[in-house]
Amino acid sequence: MTTTEWIGARAPRREDPALIRGRGRYVADINLPGTLHMAILRSPMGHASINSIDASEARTMDGVHMVITPDDIPDHITQFPVVWRLPGQKDSGIPALAEGKVRYVGEPVAAVVADSRYAAEDALDAIDVDYETLDPVTDPEAALEEGAPVINEDWGDNVAIHHVFAGYNALGECHYDAEAFDNAEVTVRGRLKIGRHSGIPLETRGIVADWDEIHGRLTVHSESQVAHLFRTELAASLGLPETAVRVLTPNMGGGFGNKWDRYPEDLLVSIASMELGRPVKWIADRREGLMSTVHGRAQVQEWEMALQSDGTILGLRGKVINDLGAHLHSVGIGPAWVTGAAAPNQYKIANYYCDVIAAATNKTPASTFRGFGGPEGIFGAERMMDKAAKRLAMDPAEIRRKNMIQPDQFPWFNAAGAVYDSGNFPACLEKALEAADYDRVRAEQKELREQGVYRGIGISSYIHVSGFGPSPILGYLSYYTGGYEGSTVKVDPNGKATVYTGMIPMGQGTETTLAQVAAHHLGIDMADVRVVWGDTDQTPYTGFGSAGSRSNVAAVAVIRAVEEIKAKAVRIGAGMLEADAEDLEYADGMVSVKGAEEMRSVSLAQVAQQAYWAHALPEGDQPFLEATYVYDPPNFTTASGCHVVVLDVDTNTGRITFRNYVIVDDCGPVINPLLVEGQIHGGVAQALGGALLEEFVYDDEGQLLTTSFMDYLLPSFTDVPDMEIHHVVTPSPHTDGGFKGMGEAGTFPPGAAVANAVTDALSHLGVEADELPITPSRLWGLIQEATR
Repeated sequence: MTTTEWIGARAPRREDPALIRGRGRYVADINLPGTLHMAILRSPMGHASINSIDASEARTMDGVHMVITPDDIPDHITQFPVVWRLPGQKDSGIPALAEGKVRYVGEPVAAVVADSRYAAEDALDAIDVDYETLDPVTDPEAALEEGAPVINEDWGDNVAIHHVFAGYNALGECHYDAEAFDNAEVTVRGRLKIGRHSGIPLETRGIVADWDEIHGRLTVHSESQVAHLFRTELAASLGLPETAVRVLTPNMGGGFGNKWDRYPEDLLVSIASMELGRPVKWIADRREGLMSTVHGRAQVQEWEMALQSDGTILGLRGKVINDLGAHLHSVGIGPAWVTGAAAPNQYKIANYYCDVIAAATNKTPASTFRGFGGPEGIFGAERMMDKAAKRLAMDPAEIRRKNMIQPDQFPWFNAAGAVYDSGNFPACLEKALEAADYDRVRAEQKELREQGVYRGIGISSYIHVSGFGPSPILGYLSYYTGGYEGSTVKVDPNGKATVYTGMIPMGQGTETTLAQVAAHHLGIDMADVRVVWGDTDQTPYTGFGSAGSRSNVAAVAVIRAVEEIKAKAVRIGAGMLEADAEDLEYADGMVSVKGAEEMRSVSLAQVAQQAYWAHALPEGDQPFLEATYVYDPPNFTTASGCHVVVLDVDTNTGRITFRNYVIVDDCGPVINPLLVEGQIHGGVAQALGGALLEEFVYDDEGQLLTTSFMDYLLPSFTDVPDMEIHHVVTPSPHTDGGFKGMGEAGTFPPGAAVANAVTDALSHLGVEADELPITPSRLWGLIQEATR
């Protein structure tokens, strides 16, 4: 491999040297001269009216510069909007402070700005809020019952939306047939639950706002994953021109989708800075982070599958109830919608129907979280596949083989409206089974069981509709942002390149990946490529940012910009070499006469120098060697794969011990195997947390009981198994390079794979692992119930 062949190279992450030396710069590290500090008074109740707020004593305390109550918010300030507004979805917004009532524990009620965080916290204790307790509702199914307490009175009930997937594919064809379920030889039903949990970044949320009154400009240091859209919405809510707001994003200690959303504190800190004319800073403590950063997952699912006796699926229908929390957040019911769209998974299911109901409860709002509803859909699909296999006495692998979409059937129009562009699902399954030595493990199960070792095998295949983005499709779905990604590439007079991107590195290796892509296509060393990100004044606008596994979209924007630069380099090189442009080619950082590369060629640096001198530019060309390209993909890309888990269950304690974890992933051609493996490792570890440990638990009064890491259990290295990773490569047919997204893929299958393995291990007891997380206590209870 030469130094110009960078796609496919295991290049170390260039973001890491500063971070591992403790020289990263996070929002908490930004200390501007004269900075004041904000603390937030949060609701201690799940549901209550606010009769009055008396902040008079707090306003007079030493060091306090400002107290913000709802009455102190200027009239022109508007709530942050919900950007995904599906037809029929009720209106909602994200208020800066609770208005007239509180709807969840942790909802902001008032804010104090003081010389120090300590002084601000002390002043919070002096604010007297008169609450009148209201009946809470914390169960999403109970919230749908007649007579349930209504959380948002203007809705009239607790249903944010009832969306129906009626079986239409993207061609407008509907194959839903209810009679197929009545007449099927076999029907299988399942009721599943997925616990409420979330991303839990190492770095909690924070923001610094600095208002420059002289120039009428607000500079915001933010952890937003989508800085440009954040700027758009913040400017609109504050009543400022967008050009009057600059968003700077420093290093980010994890995002996981949680930091894609907009939050009340973003408005409060900005309002305070504009009012006081000084920088204002707010950093969440861990308790605040757990109770006020958006939650995720939280679903109840009911499914029915119709089959022939040979295992052929005749139809799938179901109901998904999404525990929305107190109100809609930035993406509306988007994750629950994706659950309904993903449930047909890798299978030839044309007969499909699904009700998606979003129910408001007195809990922290649920919104964006890594996987964005896909893991929930895969959990439902793959649990139902194993239930069907058990009912038919078929091997779980065989029923999947029988129903999988075949490689020659793409593009596949699934019955929920998605279009799968490419894949080889059977190859992923077979490779995973072979790597796990599936047949041998199956053969050993009976003998091990006789020895008191309860070993189970779990399979979970998945699709991951990635590169979330075609803007016309987002428009069709009433998603009020664009799906494009832009890139500007500039080559300086010395032949070094700079890439400007709206993407935000947050651990996924964006800076490294885009540098590799640019270096590869320019034919230069990766060390000669600089990547600029995190400044809305310098980088191209992006309406989606770092979410939805979109590095493949950003990579194409870089490729297309580089192609324009190369074309201009050839035109300039033609004059330098006194040749026709048609007789030249660009390769390995050189412009050369075809067939005479050794004798007649000029380097990229030489061409760039001519472009800057502009002494003899081709007619119609301007000085400099740079290009901007905005790429709006024609479709999503379909990543896919299969996980196979082998584990043992201790029936005395409910403890699970992993014996093997095999992963086969198809994200198209791999730009950087090192980064892909790291993303898979991280995604699986995060998903195993939700499968085995993590859960936000509320009592009947709406009190969050898991407000520290003593109660909210994150996986440690002892909980995460070694992983064996393999790849199948099917390039996307409509993306330059064939790349597909993969940053979220590791989160999709683990929940189902583990649940299927646990159920398999305890099949002799009839235990069904249908609720996540499968904590030791929960599993022990199922075992005890089965052995009574």
